[in-house]
Amino acid sequence: MEAFTFSTSIISTRSPKQPIQVTFARARSSYPQTYPHTMSERSPRGEKTASGRSKSVSQHHKAGLQFPVGRVHRYLKAQQPSGTRISGKAAVFTAAILEYLCAEVLELAGNACRDQGFKRINPRHLQLAIRGDEELDATIKATIAGGGVLPHIHKTLIKSDVPHSKKKTADLIAVQPLSSQDQA
Repeated sequence: MEAFTFSTSIISTRSPKQPIQVTFARARSSYPQTYPHTMSERSPRGEKTASGRSKSVSQHHKAGLQFPVGRVHRYLKAQQPSGTRISGKAAVFTAAILEYLCAEVLELAGNACRDQGFKRINPRHLQLAIRGDEELDATIKATIAGGGVLPHIHKTLIKSDVPHSKKKTADLIAVQPLSSQDQA
């Protein structure tokens, strides 16, 4: 699991007159990004800025999710006939379910990827992850393009461990000829 987690740290300058330099530290390299506003204009989420109005907080940030709640809500409304209402909680719940399923599938696919010695997840790893888990297999019945098939060898095709010569000897020992006393 360590190979697929990323730690993100933010390093910024303290001078209020200069633009903020933010560096996102990733697994191998860092990407510097410069924001045009100064330190005095920035404020934590939900607090008032220098202009006096409060900063808006996104729905997925309020819910503590990574998936966009507003977009999920819009898609849910588009699927329903016009005039049907969709509550905000339904969108949050749906986004949470989608985020959980994605995390579960990606974790299992990452394990399959690492077991095969790859560094990038491809459709084959997704197929092995979904079909290898009983609950995900029952939930996701879709065909994955480029996923291949699950490895399965029928029992009758597997070569037996006991060689044929020993097998015949064992059969001869088990069948003993009848003695003259047993025949009577």
